Amino acid sequence: MEALFATSGYWGLAGALFIALELLLPGLYSIWIGVGALVVSLVLMMFPALSTTAQLQVFASAMMSTLGLGFLIQRRGGRRVQTRPINQELQGLIDQTLLVASAFDAGRVRVADTTYAAFCEQPLGCGEQVIVRGIEGGRLRVAPKGDDKSSRGVERH
Repeated sequence: MEALFATSGYWGLAGALFIALELLLPGLYSIWIGVGALVVSLVLMMFPALSTTAQLQVFASAMMSTLGLGFLIQRRGGRRVQTRPINQELQGLIDQTLLVASAFDAGRVRVADTTYAAFCEQPLGCGEQVIVRGIEGGRLRVAPKGDDKSSRGVERH
């Protein structure tokens, strides 16, 4: 076993294999093991008499440091976590400003490239802006934008 730790070549080979493994089976972990092994290879080139215990300590430190750095880079990478619950699209529309698709007391409002069933306590004209105030029976409860009633708290049913 000591022969495996005698030269930096074995550490370099192990590092290259772990990095190649990351390319074949992406998971963002084996790359950091590979980088840790490459660091040990470089340290061993500078200090050829490094003991096996010291090599393993350098490996563990390098691997954990690069893993932590990788998580930090990934966190700052701009990935956004979905904040609204899955299959709760209507709930995500509450407090959004939408346009009336057709004049109604109970009709439809435009959301992106589709329309949703909605109702209001007063008649609305086509093209008016409304604010979604709640969900009742699978329909959006809306109020005209700027209406005093629209500034009340949000109800979710």
